Amino acid sequence: MVAEGDVTAGLRAVLERTRDELAALSWFSSVGQPPTEAETAEAQAYLMGIDASAIEAGSTGDIHWVADWAEAERVVRDPAGADWWAAEAELHEATLAKLGPVAASPGFTSALNETVHAVSDIVMGAAALAAARAGLAEQAVIRVAAGAAGETAEQVLALRLAGLAPDHPFEIKRRLYAGGRWPLGVVGRALAVF
Repeated sequence: MVAEGDVTAGLRAVLERTRDELAALSWFSSVGQPPTEAETAEAQAYLMGIDASAIEAGSTGDIHWVADWAEAERVVRDPAGADWWAAEAELHEATLAKLGPVAASPGFTSALNETVHAVSDIVMGAAALAAARAGLAEQAVIRVAAGAAGETAEQVLALRLAGLAPDHPFEIKRRLYAGGRWPLGVVGRALAVF
């Protein structure tokens, strides 16, 4: 956990290290490809980590692998996914609460925003490249993809600053992105992953 007095040195060190790691990920490089068993296991762990009630006792979570950008756009536009994103936002708020007063300090907010913007520039280019390779030029879905990745960067930064475990759902989501995937959210009982 970052102490209030460490907002500059300790915070910057974690932010810079995480920014460099996130910048090097293979953002969106595997979207639309068949999943591996390991990716399916990670997706199920992410699903269970955000909402264990989404998985019945003794069964595994439903994972829907999205085939193309058009389907990805339909999934992210589906209002039925709002509950999932609300659960993620709640978990993110709980993560920030673990940071205590540091999370409310202007220095923290500024440093976090600066880091997220640096990563967002990278993921926007990666999303545009992946979409272009698939013949898609629709800027709206590219911006949504980049925004989702930027949000993940913010979540990962906060959980690392809070000193939370590597099996945290946001770290699992980062690993899905690291494999070139895009977790789209839950609609119904299935987690959609592109």
